[in-house]
Amino acid sequence: MARFAFLGVALRWTLGATPRPARLRIGPHDLAPVGSEAAFWMFALRHALSSQSVLITRGDHWDVAASIDGDEIRAFGRKFALRQCL
Repeated sequence: MARFAFLGVALRWTLGATPRPARLRIGPHDLAPVGSEAAFWMFALRHALSSQSVLITRGDHWDVAASIDGDEIRAFGRKFALRQCL
């Protein structure tokens, strides 16, 4: 059921049952989501469908709209290059 936890948060937020989440505890991390409600929904749906997700964080902030395309990460309004490490 953990794969649907983010959908529950998104649904309660959209229905007005809870305010925008200021912080979410994900494993041992206490993160502040950055991004729109629609971006959070997209993240929640991807997580529910694949049972996996990648969290892109900076400090204690989490960009819910972050994406990975090949060797490039788009997050926090910037692009970052990935380097393969052996």
